[in-house]
Amino acid sequence: MNKSLLALPALLAMAIRAHLHAQTFTQIGADIDGEAAYDGSGGIVSYSADGMRLAIGAGSNSGNGIAAGHVRVYEDIGGIWTQVGADIDGEAAGDAAGIASLSADGTRVAIGAPRNNNANGTDAGHVRVFDEIGGVWTQVGADIDGEGTTDWCGQGTSLSADGMRVALGAQLNDGSGSQAGHVRVFTDSAGVWVQVGADIKGGAPNATMGRKVVLSADGQRVATDVSGGVRVFGEVGGIWSQIGSDLQPEGIYDDFGFAISLSANGTRMAIGGSFNDGNGIDAGHVRVFDESGGVWTQVGADIDGPVDSAWFGRSVALLADGSRVAIGATHKPSDTTQNGEVSVYTEVNGAWVQTGPIIFGEAPNDYCGSAIALNTAGDRLAIGAQWNDGNGSNAGHVRVYALDFGNEVLENANPQYFQLMPMPAGGTLHVQVEVNTEIHLFDLTGARVFTQRLSAGRTAIDVTSLARGAYVAELRTSNGAPSRFAKVILE
Repeated sequence: MNKSLLALPALLAMAIRAHLHAQTFTQIGADIDGEAAYDGSGGIVSYSADGMRLAIGAGSNSGNGIAAGHVRVYEDIGGIWTQVGADIDGEAAGDAAGIASLSADGTRVAIGAPRNNNANGTDAGHVRVFDEIGGVWTQVGADIDGEGTTDWCGQGTSLSADGMRVALGAQLNDGSGSQAGHVRVFTDSAGVWVQVGADIKGGAPNATMGRKVVLSADGQRVATDVSGGVRVFGEVGGIWSQIGSDLQPEGIYDDFGFAISLSANGTRMAIGGSFNDGNGIDAGHVRVFDESGGVWTQVGADIDGPVDSAWFGRSVALLADGSRVAIGATHKPSDTTQNGEVSVYTEVNGAWVQTGPIIFGEAPNDYCGSAIALNTAGDRLAIGAQWNDGNGSNAGHVRVYALDFGNEVLENANPQYFQLMPMPAGGTLHVQVEVNTEIHLFDLTGARVFTQRLSAGRTAIDVTSLARGAYVAELRTSNGAPSRFAKVILE
């Protein structure tokens, strides 16, 4: 008897469990709406490690003057998102103080205000850091001001996990050429912000380094966009040195580096290029890289946007261990409606596989996926839709989802299994095979209901003839290799 058939009862039981406990994303609490029309709330979101606190930036809020901006911090109390303390408003009109980064414990927040006017010049920008004590947000140390006029300091702002280091980007700083940009890192020394090492400079005119800035959890690495690519720096003994070469875009107009996310240890990085044309004009894509010995190597293939003008990769969020990535496509399903959507991908044996359902924006022109954040465990996902109209035109909102991946992780860890995508699926499945193969699908009674021969390579499988429900797929090769199995959910 074929040994693979002996495994079918257990596999069918697995499929039944998978059907009963399918991968589901469920909203936690109500929408967190912007305060007023045109706030653009949700353009920035930042999580605490446990996902119980969430900072939301609204850079166009006018609570303290037109476009002063503000940040609000919320806490999940029994499934209700409750604001912690008062609004943290920008210092003055026009500050655009909505670039927020939260510490791991959720009690410290850094806020960039890139259009702030201060003693160093108009639009010099600044970053302020606040601690929450007894429900009151109190500033830690003095403002960290941009060096000069139109620096836009704070356009990129990132805290280390413990909140003791803050990195700030000033993309229009002229220190190494007109609008070369730079990044500076500061540490909290008894309430005084002291710079760590020298400025990290763009190095050439119009490099605009510092639009996006991301610190590793320990604050020892910083990634930033520059000259259409991405650079990573590591700090040893107060000296910042580049790690590896620049990561360059596939095309010069990809906007590669508009979105950057690091794993907790800073050795894995996801980069969005939302105007990439690999799967259609401005479809966008995301690339993930690992660093080993100072060399950045791409993990798996490009994760391409689904259609023209999706702007896939406008936001990215890596899980702390780097095994999953959430990706925002703000203009999907089309550039005229801009509902936007967010999808999650899991690395399976070096390939990126879509996991769980796609989360769509609530309404046309929402710009869903403008910002996203994953907590450390990867079971909570916050999604900003900064032009949502729920509390007024373009007020914006944030939705938070609980992510239940069922037993998918256990299955992926077992080499006897393989994975089809997407899952759940509609009428088409996709699989990559190394040699000529047969695929068989069995229903929950054990009856074989589908067979197809597959050639080596990537194949699309039409399953529109099958009813909705749970199945087990078996791959059989002619070279005597053991069969491999996968669960299939058709919806």
